Amino acid sequence: MSTQFDPALLERFECDSCLIIKNYKKFIYHIGRALGHYVDRLYAVRDVDYDNRVIRGRYRDGKNNWENNRHPAFIKPPEYSIEREVRAVWIPKSAVIEPVIVTSIDAAAQCELYFPSRTGSKLAIEL
Repeated sequence: MSTQFDPALLERFECDSCLIIKNYKKFIYHIGRALGHYVDRLYAVRDVDYDNRVIRGRYRDGKNNWENNRHPAFIKPPEYSIEREVRAVWIPKSAVIEPVIVTSIDAAAQCELYFPSRTGSKLAIEL
């Protein structure tokens, strides 16, 4: 998720529309519920840090607290800073992580499709 709309991102990702999440807290809550038996719990929701530094894959303690409180899942190189990304990270139940298709009518209800090339038109997602 990006915290801000930027037309340059549409160009970067070669798209003509984007999704506006009206209430990100409800969106993340419903995605978490849809992930159900795949995840143990939500680890964190936070802004991505855009930094060249490499964070070593070591825990500061046994409680998933990384050095400088910066988990590698929230770090990207500076050239991606235009994205202004926010990430939600869940703790999986299994050590084997596989892609999952998540379906949630409640999460979709928090979204609108935005077509800036169509004079700023929005379309609520209907399922």
